[in-house]
Amino acid sequence: LPPLPELKSSPREERELQKWIPDEPLTEVLVDGQATIPEATILRQLKGRAGRELTLAQVREDQQALYRTRWFTSVDWECRQTPEGPVLLWHVVERPVVERVEYKGNKKLKTRILQAQVGLREGSPFSVAINKEAVRKLEQYYHEKGFPETTVELEVGGNDEDREVVFLIQEGPKIKVTGLYFEGNQAFSSGILKQHLQTKKGIGYHWYFGGKYDATDKINDVSMLKEYYQSLGYFDVQVEVDEKFSEDRAYVEKTYKISEGEQYSIRNIEMKGNRVLAEDTLRKDFGVKPGDTYNFYKISEDLQEMREKYGKLGRIQSSVTPKPIFTEEPGVVDLVYEIDEDRPYRIRMIQPKINGEFPHTKATVILNRSLLSPGDLADPEQIEKTRKRIAGSGLVSNTPDKPVKMSWEVVEEPYAPPMETVSRGQDFPDEGTGFEGMRGGHSRSIEQAGGEQRTKAVSIPLNLQQLREQKDANRHGAAKMPRELELAAYDPEEVPESRLRTRKSPREGRVVEQLASAEMNEAVPSGETGLGYEMVEPGELIRAQSPTSDPFNNLSPQGDPYGNPEFNVIPDQTPGWIDLYPEVSETQTGRIMFGVGFNSDAGLLGNFVIDEQNFDIMRPPTSFRDVLNGTAWRGAGQQFRLEAVPGNQLSRYTISWRDPYFLDTNYSLGLSGFYFQRNYKDWDETRGGGRISVGQQFTPFLSGNVAVRLENVEVYNPHVPTPQILQEALGNNLLSTVRLSMAHDTRDSTFLATEGHYLEAAYEQGFGDFSYPRVDLEGRQYYTLRERADGMGKHILTVRGQMSYTGDDTPIFERLFAGGYQTFRGFQFRGVTPEEMGTGIGGQWLALGSVEYMFPLLANEMLRGVVFSDFGTVENDVSFKEFRATLGTGVRITIPALGPAPLALDFAFPLAKEDFDDTRVFSFSAGFMR
Repeated sequence: LPPLPELKSSPREERELQKWIPDEPLTEVLVDGQATIPEATILRQLKGRAGRELTLAQVREDQQALYRTRWFTSVDWECRQTPEGPVLLWHVVERPVVERVEYKGNKKLKTRILQAQVGLREGSPFSVAINKEAVRKLEQYYHEKGFPETTVELEVGGNDEDREVVFLIQEGPKIKVTGLYFEGNQAFSSGILKQHLQTKKGIGYHWYFGGKYDATDKINDVSMLKEYYQSLGYFDVQVEVDEKFSEDRAYVEKTYKISEGEQYSIRNIEMKGNRVLAEDTLRKDFGVKPGDTYNFYKISEDLQEMREKYGKLGRIQSSVTPKPIFTEEPGVVDLVYEIDEDRPYRIRMIQPKINGEFPHTKATVILNRSLLSPGDLADPEQIEKTRKRIAGSGLVSNTPDKPVKMSWEVVEEPYAPPMETVSRGQDFPDEGTGFEGMRGGHSRSIEQAGGEQRTKAVSIPLNLQQLREQKDANRHGAAKMPRELELAAYDPEEVPESRLRTRKSPREGRVVEQLASAEMNEAVPSGETGLGYEMVEPGELIRAQSPTSDPFNNLSPQGDPYGNPEFNVIPDQTPGWIDLYPEVSETQTGRIMFGVGFNSDAGLLGNFVIDEQNFDIMRPPTSFRDVLNGTAWRGAGQQFRLEAVPGNQLSRYTISWRDPYFLDTNYSLGLSGFYFQRNYKDWDETRGGGRISVGQQFTPFLSGNVAVRLENVEVYNPHVPTPQILQEALGNNLLSTVRLSMAHDTRDSTFLATEGHYLEAAYEQGFGDFSYPRVDLEGRQYYTLRERADGMGKHILTVRGQMSYTGDDTPIFERLFAGGYQTFRGFQFRGVTPEEMGTGIGGQWLALGSVEYMFPLLANEMLRGVVFSDFGTVENDVSFKEFRATLGTGVRITIPALGPAPLALDFAFPLAKEDFDDTRVFSFSAGFMR
């Protein structure tokens, strides 16, 4: 429909209209020009009534109200004076309405479905333009549903005098794609090329699933195939598509005829525009060399390396653009990198924005996961890692329609620390964000009470001496610096800006200013950036630059930072400022799950889970409204889990709470309680107890943890005859331990890692009834041995090792066992262990290793094959007298609907074993959950 008319007049016109407004109350209000709409219905839309005084503003409001009904194409008014008094007369021109809508010829799609697509109903405004748009929508919808030959005509409704709309539909057959074939492809297999088509082949009986045919896909398929070939150096590739339909045109087979042409190679690699970083520095880590074939995927890796080098200098707006330049020599190109270095930037402020119907997530939940703080260099790599870290937290939406965004804005103002704190993640009503920066001497916090927000202001003394004294007192054991003083800004008149630096406070995202030390103000050595990169060698300093100035202001020979003797003055390289805006959308973080699963180690399991990943233990509901809008117990990024797992061999019931950033620091705190029951081969066991753990994230890759657990372990129903070590453990046992661990994790993915490593070292000490030490070491390293030219189809080698030793006083239920899918394939769960009297008693020494090679079986990588060897031993002494080894093969099946963890099916055959070992050739791990 056309937009509503603007009802604005010039001041002169307003004065003229005002003359028509009577000074006495209206005698009557009449409507003229309506044909089908009752006058009473129209008058109900108006506020101006008989007996009321009239104003020009009221007339304007009523006129707009009539337009909003969409009943009229024109609305005008006039006032007439009669012997009885003033009368307001409305002149309207009705918009024609649809009297009937009919769909003819639709057999495959129901009428109600088509009605939902166009929205035309009896009584809708009649418009030829709207009717023609409905025809387009219907054809488009049919084509999307696999009816590419459907046509729709407007049998009635194409003339202005019509009042009925009749659609005549010629549906045609629903076409399925039953075959995709390739001819002429030598460089790449058909399976790989199918991954680069928009058209997909149908599967199932009569190709029931997928296989939708769309005539427009032909153009897209050609474009996607050419793009893939050209990205790998086949610039002359030609692609044609032949389509062969069945007689009834219900099925089609597509054949892609490809003329690949010659694969181009790179003759020379040149760089243009680089002045801050020397060419040797940029080329240092290049994977593409002159003489290599053109491969955009490899070039992209070099691009990323160069961008990271500029990014570490804070040059977030720098750009590197590769351009292939065709030479006179056939099949040869020169590769030119066009570089715009721009200038360095620092982060002035990080200001999260949290979207949602009832925003409840605290801003600190986002800031805690940031790898950057105000004052840091604007490194795009760190910004992207921060985005991925926030997106991977599971606390916010990360779908294509609601992704995690990291935007920034260049600002010219100098740095000023944020002056606002926010309690309980509440945002300002008019901003929709949980964190706002303020200037001046006040801090604003927002509290939640009774489901409503209220704001309070707290005065902050901006006194540098007070802050210094408070910080000195803190260093001598006095009370912690008050929150208000910690956030206070220095008076810029007391401290020169050149002597201020920023540091991260214990709370991520908060910045306090401190005086720069002499070490911080030392000049950067000539030729270095302080970041490990070579710069064009600096020389004489001009323009009043101090040797203690920012390293990004260093100059080079003849006064030009780029080493050009024709220049005398450096362009302005003073770091600029950007404001960083993480924008997230809240998502469903709480789940109630019912499930069933089965695996080789634990048997059949049921599962009932209440899980909240954005829990807030300090936000109980204060009203029923908090429960309805979902803000109760939520918003602080804590993890709460209540789980019941009944099973035929294993039953487990747990309740746990963990805060990964306790009090907004890099420390984590976890509490849990559990009840556990397990039927082992040689005895049954029941455990109940609790655990408390404190961890710290030292770097994004290095973390430490201290955990204390207290359990009551009941051992019963022993194997007969019963060895002495098992006899001593029968009944109830009090187990108490403290465990210290350090982990270093650089894997690129938790599931199906392709590179990086995971290392963990732990020491556990039992005390109380059982006093024993235990040492655990574990390491996993991942290597990508080969991959396709497009970076997919990776062949991954995984090397894993584990060693553990536990003391003489270790009870049998804490000794070391191996066997099963998780530890030693080819043996039953706990099937690798020393035995006494036919009972597995566990060992004090465990040493296990594994080498696994995984490779794709399908081009889409949903099915992968593995070959592996597991080896090691579990013994009472540190030795390898009872060494075992297995050799096996298996598959990994990745089903997107079941999550990222693949289903694993393995066959393992023991090559070396002991007579008393329990073997198992086949093992698997699978689960189904809704």
